[in-house]
Amino acid sequence: MSAMTQAIGYMIGAVGPFIIGFLHDYLGSFVPTLYLLIIMGFIVILLGWKITKPAKVKVEGIPAK
Repeated sequence: MSAMTQAIGYMIGAVGPFIIGFLHDYLGSFVPTLYLLIIMGFIVILLGWKITKPAKVKVEGIPAK
């Protein structure tokens, strides 16, 4: 399962340079591509923050927050 997930991630990541090159050829600048990468970064941060759950750890029988 981990290998499949990693392989799919690499395939998705391999498309990135082609998209960046296409946008640069179409728009003539890397600035819109930079904005796209920043927006995608924020989306990934928000999804990661929303999907994860806080860990519950017991220390000497006392549940931690």
